[in-house]
Amino acid sequence: MSHCKHFYEHEFRKEVGDSDVDYKTILKRNLAEYKSSVDDIEFIDNLISGVLSTQVQLDEKLQPLAPEWPISQLPRIDRAVLRIGLYELLYCADTVPPKVVINEAVRISESVRFG
Repeated sequence: MSHCKHFYEHEFRKEVGDSDVDYKTILKRNLAEYKSSVDDIEFIDNLISGVLSTQVQLDEKLQPLAPEWPISQLPRIDRAVLRIGLYELLYCADTVPPKVVINEAVRISESVRFG
């Protein structure tokens, strides 16, 4: 299951003014849909809550890397991949090796682009 789906939906619903958007509700529904492919629910929950709680700081670190592309103008899925990857590199290095983070980000990006 791609964690990007959670972030995409959460961000989309916030942008359209859904005041009831809650990542736990989105997570619960997606976990039910993908239950056969989910190994570590606690990790996913911590990842999602961590990215959401540090999103401003993550964006501040990402923006200088591509100054001609404001974060807000990137496609939602690209923002999700970048935020997840950076969060894991900064805050999950003890559980997720950087090589795995980078490989996973590339794999997700390719699957989104090329199906």
